Amino acid sequence: MNKFKKAQEILKEINGDGWLIICNEDNDINSKFLLGVESHALHFIFVSTDGKHKVLAVEMEANMIRRSLSSRGIKADIISYNSLKDLIPKLKPVINRPKVALNFGENIFDPDGTLYADYLQVGAFFAMQKLAPNTKFISAAPIIYNLRSVKSQEELKDLRNISNHLAKRSLNITRAKRHGRLFLRPKTWSYWVSTPATWPGSNAWMR
Repeated sequence: MNKFKKAQEILKEINGDGWLIICNEDNDINSKFLLGVESHALHFIFVSTDGKHKVLAVEMEANMIRRSLSSRGIKADIISYNSLKDLIPKLKPVINRPKVALNFGENIFDPDGTLYADYLQVGAFFAMQKLAPNTKFISAAPIIYNLRSVKSQEELKDLRNISNHLAKRSLNITRAKRHGRLFLRPKTWSYWVSTPATWPGSNAWMR
């Protein structure tokens, strides 16, 4: 089950009509989590309970988003815009629903609050209220929590593979340290060891 479908199921459980993510200049990590690519300009992701998902993005980034979603088998209507004036009439009908979830936290200074869901800018919240005065906006905290904390079997497999890879790499580095000086090359995560017997001679690369 892809992330859009998973979010759709959670929306049904909380009786929501949609989940709207408003992202500009990477200010909401949930955007890349869903799209699979970084969209830097102002864009809107609407996960709909009825499965008619929509993404509103600037013309120069719309095709990039379309390709990313298509490659993962996610069906969504990609709506492009070229100005804020062009955006408003396209966004209004998308959010004009009875109950829409937004990424804002509740009781954020409370230890049991939902600060982890607080990404929405205040100005954006007021703008949504103005565009859809009859829409009830609720916190997307239950969606974010369940979507990001509960892992699928595929995600668990990826995590195990990464953990095993890091464990083996750490073991190799520990062994290398025992035999001499360790030099790191971060870009490729490669390293070489130079022993006292060979300083300043040739270094043997270890991968």
